[in-house]
Amino acid sequence: MQIKSIFPTLLFLFFAASATAQHPEGWDELDQIIALRVALKQSIPSNDKKKGAIQIDSLRDLSNQEHWGLLWDERWLAYHWSERHRLLLEEVQNFTMDKRNDEEYAKQPPKDNLFEVIDQTMYGAANAYAAVLKNSGLNAEEQAFLNLHLQYLLRNNTENERDMRSDFLKHYPGSKYNYFIRTFMELPPDARQHWFSVEGNFLQNNWQSELERNVNTGWGFLGGVNYHKRRWTIAGQVAITYQKNVRVIYGNYADWPINARSSYNDYGFSVGYAVFDKAKVRISPFVRAGLVSFNSVAPTDDDGNLLENPYVEFDVTSLSLGAGLGIDLKLKTRKNNERGLLPPNYAGFKMRIGYNRLNFGKNNAQLAGNTLFFSIGYQITGT
Repeated sequence: MQIKSIFPTLLFLFFAASATAQHPEGWDELDQIIALRVALKQSIPSNDKKKGAIQIDSLRDLSNQEHWGLLWDERWLAYHWSERHRLLLEEVQNFTMDKRNDEEYAKQPPKDNLFEVIDQTMYGAANAYAAVLKNSGLNAEEQAFLNLHLQYLLRNNTENERDMRSDFLKHYPGSKYNYFIRTFMELPPDARQHWFSVEGNFLQNNWQSELERNVNTGWGFLGGVNYHKRRWTIAGQVAITYQKNVRVIYGNYADWPINARSSYNDYGFSVGYAVFDKAKVRISPFVRAGLVSFNSVAPTDDDGNLLENPYVEFDVTSLSLGAGLGIDLKLKTRKNNERGLLPPNYAGFKMRIGYNRLNFGKNNAQLAGNTLFFSIGYQITGT
């Protein structure tokens, strides 16, 4: 009974020990792969890199279209662990998507936890890996790539790691490892060259000259659709404010009384350029032009019905020119980087302060003047 009970254990130990020697006659390839993987799992925790290298080579020799001793991620982690840097670099620089597909669709290695063992081992050794590479005799390019490659195998795709991959491509534009980085590694998104945004704002018009004397402050709404191309912004805007007369405005046929309402309408566009764009603030001076009108509002009777408007002679339309400053306060932010302005996709508060030169006094001198405007609202950017 005792012999029967220990027989499976002896058989397992025999398979594991023989994995580092010649393959026993009569074993098929799958049996040999199983035994070698068991042996490699024992070498890794004990950090026996010499024995592990022999086992890795044996598993490589057994790999073919029928069976794979080690899949690409297991194999490359094993190279990192056993410090087979030259072998790893040679294999990676010739690795293509077709070769990866060949491995994915071939018969997989037996199910075990070899990947978990080596993955956990290299995860714990990752912080000290750069020091290992410094003593390996590799040049700076090879060391930089191997550091990136290990983090890739450990599934580290943080923004900082993606930035480092992009920096490698810039620093080594002719590197033989660039194909692998571009094909298999996650890179930062390209800096978006153009995008759109929409906005809605409360608007205040502060009149000047004769308008200031005769009309109170205008309050209303400004809406816009903006097209951004890097630092440039082209905006289409519609604005309307309402105000009341604070003095009688005299005309040729009628007098426009105190408290009569008027509307200011502005259909314009602006061109701005961002002189400052950081993670939380974007500042853009702009110039603008528009078709503007100042119109009387028809009076109503006691029931709220519109009456015939006797003040249409005061209605005036003209072109306007202006300039100002736009400020975006970003609520959704990302770290700035050298690849482009930041960020195309954000939402936040939009403020404008500017000056519009008007020509309403051409029909009536009491409507002469310009406006200093201020708006604040919310902007959403996207594609």
